[in-house]
Amino acid sequence: MKSAKRPSNNANHGRDADMGRPRRRAALLMNLGTPDDASNRAVRRYLREFLADPFVIKLPVFMRWFNPVLSTIIATFRGGQSAKAYREIWWDEGSPLKVITERQAEKLRGQLGGDWSVYYAMRYANPSVRDVLRRMVDDGITEVVVVPMYPQHAGPTTATALDVLYREMRRYGLRLAMVIRNEWFDDRGYIDAQAQLLHRYAGERGLDPSNSYLLFSTHSMPVSYIKRGDPYEWQVRRSMDLVLKRLGWPVERSALSFQSKLGPIPWLSPSTEDELSRLAEEREKNVIVCPISFTADCLETLEEIGMGYAEDFEEECEGGKLHLAPSLNDDDDFIAALALLVRRGPRSIENDEEIEPLRKIIDTSPISNVVSRLVSVGFRVPSETETGPGEGLIDDEQLRGISRERGDVIAMLRDIVGRTPGVDGCMALNTCQRNEIHLILTDRDEDAMDEVKSALVGALTGDRADTGLPHPFVRSGAEAFGDLVATCLGLSSHLPAELDVMDQFASALRMAEHAGTGCSGLDRIQQAVEHAVVDIREETGWGRFASNFPSAAMSKVEGLSEEMGHLVVIGGSTTSRQVLKAMAGRPRGPLTFVYRGVGRKDLVRFVQETVPAADRICVQRYSDERVVDAIAEADTVVLGVDNREPILAASTVRGLRDFGVRALTLVDFNSHGSIDGEVEIEGLRHVTVHELKEAASAYGRDFSETEAFQLARERATAMIVEYVRRCSRRSVAENAPAADVDRPDRVPVVEPSAVSEPAIR
Repeated sequence: MKSAKRPSNNANHGRDADMGRPRRRAALLMNLGTPDDASNRAVRRYLREFLADPFVIKLPVFMRWFNPVLSTIIATFRGGQSAKAYREIWWDEGSPLKVITERQAEKLRGQLGGDWSVYYAMRYANPSVRDVLRRMVDDGITEVVVVPMYPQHAGPTTATALDVLYREMRRYGLRLAMVIRNEWFDDRGYIDAQAQLLHRYAGERGLDPSNSYLLFSTHSMPVSYIKRGDPYEWQVRRSMDLVLKRLGWPVERSALSFQSKLGPIPWLSPSTEDELSRLAEEREKNVIVCPISFTADCLETLEEIGMGYAEDFEEECEGGKLHLAPSLNDDDDFIAALALLVRRGPRSIENDEEIEPLRKIIDTSPISNVVSRLVSVGFRVPSETETGPGEGLIDDEQLRGISRERGDVIAMLRDIVGRTPGVDGCMALNTCQRNEIHLILTDRDEDAMDEVKSALVGALTGDRADTGLPHPFVRSGAEAFGDLVATCLGLSSHLPAELDVMDQFASALRMAEHAGTGCSGLDRIQQAVEHAVVDIREETGWGRFASNFPSAAMSKVEGLSEEMGHLVVIGGSTTSRQVLKAMAGRPRGPLTFVYRGVGRKDLVRFVQETVPAADRICVQRYSDERVVDAIAEADTVVLGVDNREPILAASTVRGLRDFGVRALTLVDFNSHGSIDGEVEIEGLRHVTVHELKEAASAYGRDFSETEAFQLARERATAMIVEYVRRCSRRSVAENAPAADVDRPDRVPVVEPSAVSEPAIR
């Protein structure tokens, strides 16, 4: 017989040992039951009582007489095997279920305080409901709160426990003022305790969604019971959903399964055994099993899962490990929740209630395989701190030239995907500092990777060898992902902590969808980057320095921070949106917004919400007469058009009016330049993108020289490294491919060296 050492804990089943007298108010905990010892005889006796219960094995009414006969037959044949299993998990103090229930009662008595007694009873075996009720009456108890120790209501657990309770009270004519706490599957205390327990268990073992799968296992039930209206299944699913949200664990890295079925009839599925076999086939190296419906460890958790299923899983999945999380047992958080449940009743979590997750950075393990297939190729303008040659470094003029060479971005994206083998999706990200292409490959094959890189370099340089450009930077896997997170945080910009890069990133994804080159992998990269940006800003203090490029630049250009008179904003780009956001909180005169294209409902909605008083002009071309008329009436014009060709001729601007009488300021955010020709005219001020970049740099220098900024930057950089590791940890040491979420037959391996440090410059 195996025996585990546990500290002794002698329960008094409700008698107040420390005060020496009984109390009138009590809590009664009701659990399933356990054999008196691990002998064959005791186990068979227990099984006969358990299986004879018509709530457990439901026979037609006219056959109920057969329940005791059937239970005797099953107990006779299965008693020896069950007894052996009990001996495997039996503790020195006795059955784990009974010992733990005693501990729960003792700790609950301490939580409830001096005017409460606490008792516990078992539906089957001892202490019986009958004996405990008699003891309560003898102790002078008159008020009792009954808590069936099953969070989810079910006929074979909660209903049968209450049935025997009422039956025994009627039989002996007992009178007690009674309150029942029989459904607490969505009680906020219970949910929080379960999530906190899992959070600690996983954290102590270095387990998270990037390297582990979370499997919730609960006792199964015949499908016929559910069809008759038993709420057990949906209540278990609701509990699981709430625990996942509180824990902050991705739904796609978890599942619910059912264990301990008996007989040939249909039971709830999938079975825990089948789910573990599936996970073994998919080469999940770590599986955490949470016995969500068990409030105390027992035969089903310690032996069935912790020994039987664990051994089978580790045999099927070479190098894999099953981690059995403990049941709630006498966990302090759970006992505190239990005390509140007794005193106040369940405190349900509403369906639309926001739940704060315990994990500050939502782990992105589902995209670990996507990260390993990410390739980035591009050019960038060096930051002010960089000196000397560097990979992919070019100046502003070269950056504009590359953009012009690429021409129509949609056509370019389609061309790349069409002529490059093994590409799932492709997008182009352009900012004031960078011009790059990101792809998700079908497979991480080194030969295919080289072909893709060559094709991308050609796409960037227009397939010409005489461009005079340096070789673009080429990154892949975790390095590419880390660089992308750094870019979207504003770490790779003249304006540190730049906010609107995320908008440009989202715009690049919309463009990819437009071109038909989007894919679920790019969507997951976006989600992962967004989570990282939000969390890093909040956790490191980096967010306090954040600003968008247009507002930062305009605040530093002399005269633009003052009243701008009649303002006209041209273009529906990210830059134009950021200008409108900046204007929303400023005093100003009339505002006119000019955009191109029909059916831009998203843009119209944005303007209505941001600057509802603005006049809107929709045109097919920016050379439209209505655009020229709007400029003629303006005091300030912001050109936020992202276009490779000029949209206005200098001659058109000159003829608008006498600028000596009424001045005009043109603020040109277009990296290519929006005006064709020189506009050296008295009274007309032309602020170029080069001046705006210098102004944004000056804005950034004001806070980047502070100690607080330097500290926040260091923390943000360190957090990126940790985040990339989380996203890339899975599959690091695997020799055989595991199943990808989208493509079960294709999963690359991330090299350990790829997760050390992202390329942050």
